[in-house]
Amino acid sequence: MRAGYRVLGHFDIASEGMETYYRPLAAGLEALESDLAGSHVLKDLRREIAMFVAGYGQFGCEMFVLERV
Repeated sequence: MRAGYRVLGHFDIASEGMETYYRPLAAGLEALESDLAGSHVLKDLRREIAMFVAGYGQFGCEMFVLERV
């Protein structure tokens, strides 16, 4: 509650759930490569995908449901 929010709930997203996000993202980037060539967005997303692949199963994602107080 220190930041003005109260945590109502939270859950983690398993590796399989993250995979359903990153695989289509990687495929979509290939299709947009010519439009995004040289952009920071393309570079950052590629780095994020590479980190996911390199660390598969070693990290996860936690989602929080918050309420402003």
